[in-house]
Amino acid sequence: MVQTIVNEYKAATLAIARSAQQISEALLVRITGKRVYNDLEFEEDQKEHRAWVQQKLMDIHEEVTSIMRQTYEVFKHDSAEVQQYWMAYTIKMNRMMEEAFRLNVKWSLLELSKAINGDGKTTPNPLFRVKVILQNNYPAPSAQCGVSPTLAQLANMVNDISSHLITSISVFCHLPEILTKGRFLHDPISVLVERDEDIKKIQALISGGMQANAMHLQAYLKTWDVYHEIWEVNKDSFINRYRHLNPLVSSFDADTARFPHCFKKIHREISHLQGCPAP
Repeated sequence: MVQTIVNEYKAATLAIARSAQQISEALLVRITGKRVYNDLEFEEDQKEHRAWVQQKLMDIHEEVTSIMRQTYEVFKHDSAEVQQYWMAYTIKMNRMMEEAFRLNVKWSLLELSKAINGDGKTTPNPLFRVKVILQNNYPAPSAQCGVSPTLAQLANMVNDISSHLITSISVFCHLPEILTKGRFLHDPISVLVERDEDIKKIQALISGGMQANAMHLQAYLKTWDVYHEIWEVNKDSFINRYRHLNPLVSSFDADTARFPHCFKKIHREISHLQGCPAP
């Protein structure tokens, strides 16, 4: 009888350890390295993935709670000393859960950091497709090149992932809170994870990577400044001027001859860009 209890106790501990491993490995970020996201698709895709994984984590956590309750049935009528040991055991299993959620968030953010910064050996695969656009076409003098999504949108979308991960695990309570009647004076799991120094360092890497990428994009946008004469010309004024001047065909040809040349240069820029990784 005693050996059976011991065996069941060990089996329960092993099952909880396996569940903790499953929690740590069910990452809340999904990046395949193959998909390039348009517009704000990344935000929606990650939101759907987090919801799916959160439900999976809830199922695993509930299974752990069930195992703990079932195991306690054997000891619930034992002495106060046994109850103290059980509380110590519950706290030990709870720490295992805390560590599992910490690792989950840490490894999830590492996946994001690798997608932004690379792994130190190779450059990262393109993650976002940005479009170069001409903003504020009128009045013409204020027109300038920009990107869509904007740099601010991209930065916010990526940097907000960390807070979304913390929110995803905020639904999980400590095991002693669930299994014991007494109060468990401990900060929530999500708060403990959010304070973790390793996680803060990864957050800083992600933020720094996005800032570096923004600088690369801004530098790329400046390459289009050589074509500013095309969009700075007020089209309506240009046409009206010709209407009133009624110039000779030769004069018209001379004024417009530069535009096919510009078009060829722009076409070469686009062809070069399409043959290279996106910035």
